[in-house]
Amino acid sequence: MICEFCGSTLDDTELECPYCGHKTNVEPQVAIYDYEEPAEEPVKSTEYETMPQDYSEPENYQEPEEEPVEEEEDYEPKASSHSKAKINIKKPNFSGVFKSGSGSSQTKSVGDLPKLILMGASCVLSLICLISVVSVNNKITSMEQTMLSQFYQLQSATNDISNSVSGLNGAIDTVNSSLDSANESKYITITHQPTSATTYLGRGGEDDTTQNVIIFNATASGSNLDIKWQIKVNDEWTDIIWDDDSNNLTYGLHLYNDTVSTANTASSQLCAHGLTQAAFNQSYRCVFTDAYGSKATNSVTITEKSAE
Repeated sequence: MICEFCGSTLDDTELECPYCGHKTNVEPQVAIYDYEEPAEEPVKSTEYETMPQDYSEPENYQEPEEEPVEEEEDYEPKASSHSKAKINIKKPNFSGVFKSGSGSSQTKSVGDLPKLILMGASCVLSLICLISVVSVNNKITSMEQTMLSQFYQLQSATNDISNSVSGLNGAIDTVNSSLDSANESKYITITHQPTSATTYLGRGGEDDTTQNVIIFNATASGSNLDIKWQIKVNDEWTDIIWDDDSNNLTYGLHLYNDTVSTANTASSQLCAHGLTQAAFNQSYRCVFTDAYGSKATNSVTITEKSAE
């Protein structure tokens, strides 16, 4: 047979051309086998015939006689010519005698043995629990003592730190004082120190017959001195701020002649200009400054005078 597509020579039984892969016109042959159905087996019947039963007693039936039970007797072996001893075998007795707590004897049977074992186990368990509680209590006590000792050590360390901080603050104050001394000008001399004053609330105000009453007066000698007044707030000296009229309404103060400088001498007056409650019980000072440093007056206060 020749392939219609590629012209190759093929066997007559080829279904496809091995060269080009196209199918041929040959039909595949199918093998035919004869099939015989198996013979059916007979079905067995599941029904059973019930045989009649006769429950009647047979003729001449006699019930068996009960055999008498022989009582156990002591076993007595025959004495041999070598021994005349008599051996008695008896049933063992497992009962025992236990003493009660009152001292009287009380017989207990073997059946009470599990109760006694349970009571003994309970006692042992109670003893173990007691020992455990005592051990835990001792551990807790030891832990409490350790914690208390650590607390005392921490408290002692805290006290040491507090003392160190106090000493450090003192050293800082000493350093600040030394710096103030170092910054002081050698060319400034305080010739008049202010003194503390006691006056009325609202002193020097519009309702007062005398306004701008002088409270503090400070004078110093030097060249080209600059003058300013300070108030101590929260342990720090702060410059008092003045408005255009040289007044401070927060404290009710007035600055007078703050720029007077005659013959190398400068003076300044801090006056009352309607004193407010904020002005009392405060610390004040006057600071003179030249080209070489500054020098401050003593610290003074204003105390409120009670109305008469």
